[in-house]
Amino acid sequence: FNESTRSIIGQVNVHGYEQGGGRRDLLYAAVDGKRLWNSEYGEGDASGMSLARNLHLDLFWLHNTAWVYWQVLDGIGWGLIQYSPE
Repeated sequence: FNESTRSIIGQVNVHGYEQGGGRRDLLYAAVDGKRLWNSEYGEGDASGMSLARNLHLDLFWLHNTAWVYWQVLDGIGWGLIQYSPE
């Protein structure tokens, strides 16, 4: 974007589906000091290890000011908490 467009952007939202991959450092550099949120993250690892690893990588490299888990309750594997609606 040109400078005029960048000047009216106050926040950049990203989705964290790179898991352990992805160049978070390049993404952080690209937002050029704007407030950055990871507004959607999700995975099917019930151990919590992927969640902890990716939260750490995002906070360390992206310096994001918000981190949102996409779906808290779910019955098919994506939610942070699994449940059965029956």
